[in-house]
Amino acid sequence: MLRQILFVLLIHALLRAVVAKNATPADNSRNLIFTTEDALPANELSRLTEADAETRFIGDLVIGQRQQEETLFWRSLEIDNPTNDVYGQEIALAVTNGVIHYISVINDRGSYAVACDRPYALGSSRSSFNIRVTPNSHSYVTVVVGAH
Repeated sequence: MLRQILFVLLIHALLRAVVAKNATPADNSRNLIFTTEDALPANELSRLTEADAETRFIGDLVIGQRQQEETLFWRSLEIDNPTNDVYGQEIALAVTNGVIHYISVINDRGSYAVACDRPYALGSSRSSFNIRVTPNSHSYVTVVVGAH
């Protein structure tokens, strides 16, 4: 009797592992290459970069400092997590000309993704950050990159 129970539990665990593996989004990394087409228009500048510290979600990421002679690039991202587990993804950034000195990852209203920077994220034309999304949710973030 004990063997039958253990066998059923083992089969159940294996089935859960197979289903979880198939339900997990396959793409654990995403590459964003910013070109002049992604440059931030002047009329959008304040809406995307002036988020007040009091109104930001604690999982938002802002590193570096803005500079006068910079070019700002932006992209909106949607990250879907249909699983019952926290989903993590690495987002790689690259600018075609310049050095990244500022990165901002801000959640849109109602989104609760958590972004974390990597060591030495600034000072190169390439960078990356990690983002985690709560189970069974859609997250929308706006990425702003400053380069000079």
